Amino acid sequence: MPVNQSNRLILHVDDDPAMLRLMEHLLTQKGYTFEGLTDPRAALDRLQTSDTSVVLLDVNMPHVSGVDLLREVKSYGGYLPVIMLTGIVNQFTLTDAINAGAEYCLFKPIVQPEKLYEVLELTFRKIHLWRESMIELRERRASCKFNPQFT
Repeated sequence: MPVNQSNRLILHVDDDPAMLRLMEHLLTQKGYTFEGLTDPRAALDRLQTSDTSVVLLDVNMPHVSGVDLLREVKSYGGYLPVIMLTGIVNQFTLTDAINAGAEYCLFKPIVQPEKLYEVLELTFRKIHLWRESMIELRERRASCKFNPQFT
């Protein structure tokens, strides 16, 4: 079943403007809507006012680390997938990000964008399945109210 294409807004937070430009190019050519921020301190406000579907976070940024920002995003509850991007290639970085709730961790530089596209498609598929489950749950709850078997 194809994934709903209607909301594919990706917010990318990275202190490197060149990385944001590269990612905007890679993602918009594949049909994603892209928004980039260079200041991680603005990310939470932006998430509250946008219809972001997926967040890409750099791990190493000034003012707020990407992993700390990831924890903050996850503390709000709900389901907003976060994919980490890092140039720091070590097991601690990877496990710290995954333990904090990251969907995936990709290493910079992005040499093969196919891996990025694959991770994003899997993430959007997961969002789609999660939304389908929520709809089914709502429908089942509604039917239980009127079904004498469940009262």
